[in-house]
Amino acid sequence: MKIIIFNAGRKQRKYRNKKIFSVYIFEKFLFFTFVIVFLSLVIVQAAMMNPKLRAVFVSENSLEGNLLKDEEYLYKRGEIFISLKSENTNKKVKVLLNGEKVASFVSNVVKINVKDGDVVEIDSTMAGDAEVEIISASSNIIDRYKGTKVKLDSEIKRLAKIQID
Repeated sequence: MKIIIFNAGRKQRKYRNKKIFSVYIFEKFLFFTFVIVFLSLVIVQAAMMNPKLRAVFVSENSLEGNLLKDEEYLYKRGEIFISLKSENTNKKVKVLLNGEKVASFVSNVVKINVKDGDVVEIDSTMAGDAEVEIISASSNIIDRYKGTKVKLDSEIKRLAKIQID
């Protein structure tokens, strides 16, 4: 009976140790580089929150834009006046703007603020018969809506889809 023993040479072991050692050093280098870059990013972002320190990092503020103030609008607005023709007042007749109630006929005429693309509807489901008319509109709303009449019989009907010049 023979016993065979495999013996690896010392050259292979030295080469393998050098390879593992170089990968280990490279890993450490990547890890510490990541930590340093991440911490510097956090510090710079924190400094950007302070207006005095922000001036040090950013010299050009033209890309920031202006603050949105009360007199600046993102879209044009208009207004329409809707009159209830069948009665003087009826709180059960409601005016819907894009499906949401915005007014009811507490008085004979209701003023509604609208923007381009709004859908104005009248809801008389609780009131019964009613007749409604757009009596006037602001100058920036297309004229075809003035004088539009709708007769309702316990239903919801579309009065107008607003188009602004």
